Amino acid sequence: MHKLLLVFIVLMSTILHADPQDFEVYGPRLTPNYAMDRSAFFPADRLRLQDIRSQLPRLQSYEAFLDYLAERRPSLFESSVLIHDTGSLQYADRKRPRVILFGDGLMLAFAEDPRHDERTVEIIAFNETTSEFQFAELQFAKGSSQFHDQPKQCASCHGSAPKPLWDPYDFWPNIYGSSIARFGTVAEKNAYEKVRLQPSKQGIYDRLNWSVPPGTNNRGLLGIEAFTQYVTQLQIFASLPRWKKQAGSFRQSVPALLAVLNHCAVDPNDGAAAQKLAAFFPDPWKNSILLNFAERHQRVKQDRQRLKTYQTSRYKQHFANSPTLFAVNHDRLGAETQTVAQFHMVLELAGIDTRDFALSQGPNAFLLSVPSNLDADLATNLALVAPDIFQRLAPRLVPANPYDYTWARFDCQSLKEESLMELQSLQPASLKAEMRPAPTVFGECISCHSVNPGQTGAPPIPFDRTGDLRTWLQQGPTPGLHKILERIQKSGPGQMPPYRKLSREEQEELRLNLERIGM
Repeated sequence: MHKLLLVFIVLMSTILHADPQDFEVYGPRLTPNYAMDRSAFFPADRLRLQDIRSQLPRLQSYEAFLDYLAERRPSLFESSVLIHDTGSLQYADRKRPRVILFGDGLMLAFAEDPRHDERTVEIIAFNETTSEFQFAELQFAKGSSQFHDQPKQCASCHGSAPKPLWDPYDFWPNIYGSSIARFGTVAEKNAYEKVRLQPSKQGIYDRLNWSVPPGTNNRGLLGIEAFTQYVTQLQIFASLPRWKKQAGSFRQSVPALLAVLNHCAVDPNDGAAAQKLAAFFPDPWKNSILLNFAERHQRVKQDRQRLKTYQTSRYKQHFANSPTLFAVNHDRLGAETQTVAQFHMVLELAGIDTRDFALSQGPNAFLLSVPSNLDADLATNLALVAPDIFQRLAPRLVPANPYDYTWARFDCQSLKEESLMELQSLQPASLKAEMRPAPTVFGECISCHSVNPGQTGAPPIPFDRTGDLRTWLQQGPTPGLHKILERIQKSGPGQMPPYRKLSREEQEELRLNLERIGM
């Protein structure tokens, strides 16, 4: 009996304290015949959204749901992301950060609002069959639970083609582990330690693995890197099939995209880079590239700088005048912008709308960036939508040393011949004169009112910070909520946003969102 008890204790300790997932777990993997192995994202024993839906009637409390997760999928509690200042509908502050658990194609967001007894869990699930994200919400109140599928208020933040929201690697000013999974300042680390060392944790905080691996050198929050790779890969899984279905020449442009992502057209000089890229296209594709690439690349560089400036400013609002523990070099890997500009330009010429590709909104409408491996990850993932090209050109499968996954590497000359053959009878789409923000209503609001309102001339409104927005919506003789609702219903002068009229559906979704925040 004692031996059986000892075995049980050892087994349970192994389950409850598994090693956190490193980001390399979620890198792309191709089999020798160029099929994508996605078992890290969708293991056979995974927890599915339909499992949660079916169990919920028997889970009448928030604590019961947490117990169910701990029993059914304890590994979810090993890698978490802690958000101390959120732009979501959920509550967050330094003492009660919003928590995201991830794995199995799921993202589960928890928030424990001290002002209310009710608890809400937000879920994003990736549907392998449709290659789309599904949104759901669980509500626990007064001994009952409710499951809401595709909540209406999600659309104004997450877009018409719903997606997760996450700023590009490598700096997250509102998340513990802000600087590449390190604490940026002493103040940030101290705030985190107050949460970690709290003796009487409850709810979600009582279930997390708070152990700090030895010798981490200020790198105790590796889940943030793993989540970045995880959510980026899922967005690639969603975007590529959607682009393939669009009217346009995406399929024929794949060899040129592979050339860009294999750095066949990189050059320190934009003029030379345009010449190299143009060589993969017939006329008049070539003429458009030569005329417009330098200006397009400049826009992407400005977009990257705008994002980094905004992030730095936001971090200082949280942890100003505190000694630095780790400073992110915002100029590192800046050369990524040329590949990003070429990638978007090829897709735009192919007639593909990529505005919902970026996972963040407001300060970054176009750049999906996991520096140093985004290009190789994207190239490898194209096997999902163009397996025949991979079979025909037989790229090398290169180990992503020192990581445990593979990248596909192509020969540039073979890609050039393939691209010219695929596009020879096709005409390019017209390049847009202006690059609009990503199609999320909240992203449009953030872009004008929160990122740099002085430059846009818009009144400053903290759409990117839910706590501050809640106060703004309620204050003044004419509450801010009333002002916004009046402006979005206007037509012509004074309407918001000024360059387009929101549809009735968008107005209603935004109203629901703002009213929920203002509660």
